[in-house]
Amino acid sequence: MQRSLSGSRMSGLPSIDRRCVVLAALAFAAAVRAHQLRPWTSAAPPLALNDLSGKSWDLASLQGTAVLLNFWATWCEPCREEMPSLQALAKRHEPDALVVLMVNYREAETGIRRFLERMPLALPVLLDSDGSAARAWTSRVFPTTVLIDRGGVARSSVIGELDWMGATARALVEPLLQARKEVSWESLFKPAEDGMSAQVVRLGPGMVVDGPDPKIASGYYVVVGNGSMVHDGKDMPLWSLVVVEPTEEKFQIRAGAKGLEALVLQYPRE
Repeated sequence: MQRSLSGSRMSGLPSIDRRCVVLAALAFAAAVRAHQLRPWTSAAPPLALNDLSGKSWDLASLQGTAVLLNFWATWCEPCREEMPSLQALAKRHEPDALVVLMVNYREAETGIRRFLERMPLALPVLLDSDGSAARAWTSRVFPTTVLIDRGGVARSSVIGELDWMGATARALVEPLLQARKEVSWESLFKPAEDGMSAQVVRLGPGMVVDGPDPKIASGYYVVVGNGSMVHDGKDMPLWSLVVVEPTEEKFQIRAGAKGLEALVLQYPRE
């Protein structure tokens, strides 16, 4: 038996001081002003640069990969502020063939390396030594991040700092990943002896995959983290939950029209 639950409005919550509401609104407004989103309306210019290790990167060779080009400089405080979330985004979507390339604007290698000693960055750092790439891709306001889909088409640019693990970024990144052609599974920790495990499964639009065998442990939950899941003919939205009982023979995970990223949490044997 499978049970599905979706988010509902909660009642009976404690009242909130009006000053808290005002402060929250001001904080939200500040966050909104922190960046600008601009649709990309022209063909993407070429980009071919070397990174700090001497490796050559050519955008034309990255067909089939979603790419974020982040233009930055060491003296740019908003650039530094968003780096941890960019790095977390790249790690999260590594199984999805998403690449984040950090394009440094006109700084010497020695200065960049000194900066990276203080603030380690596990992302490719490309050298735009003469600034020509920044001139072609940006209005030279930093940071600027250009989002490019798997077909090599630039979709939009984000000017200014953004939390790349937040809801705004998720809405921008999801469309870049919709052309997924393979199912990927990512284990979040080593399965326990009692059968407990946690995995993230990612599927392209309309794709179907068999879930784990419910009998291995005591069944499992499937939680929608991105996109949507089709279950019993219904589109299950973000944060919906399906409970798969251990009495089931098998359970199929089916992605909705925008693809699916879901947490599959197998609970321990009783």
